[in-house]
Amino acid sequence: MTFEVVIHEAAHEDIRQVLAYFHQVDAVTMMDWFVRLHERIQTLDEFPRRFPLIEEGEDLGLALRVCPFGSGRGAWKILYEVRDTEVHVVRIRRANRDRLKPGDLA
Repeated sequence: MTFEVVIHEAAHEDIRQVLAYFHQVDAVTMMDWFVRLHERIQTLDEFPRRFPLIEEGEDLGLALRVCPFGSGRGAWKILYEVRDTEVHVVRIRRANRDRLKPGDLA
């Protein structure tokens, strides 16, 4: 079964902020990061439940999952929820960021 991937506005804003930072540092790095992120997000259209649920999702009353992206200092988390036949990407966060709080999903 193929799922439709929906990227929420907060996740789009996360992406815009990262791209703005990378653009100041190195445009090639910016484009590489964006292409790899897009490819990783698109993998969620198949078997999106393969990644684990996260505790803070439960704390917020959501069945949030985390898809890892990158490694080491360049590690990110793609936070998403599976709803029926859709995958809702709600945030893109650095892997070392603190736990989500209710206001982080607005």
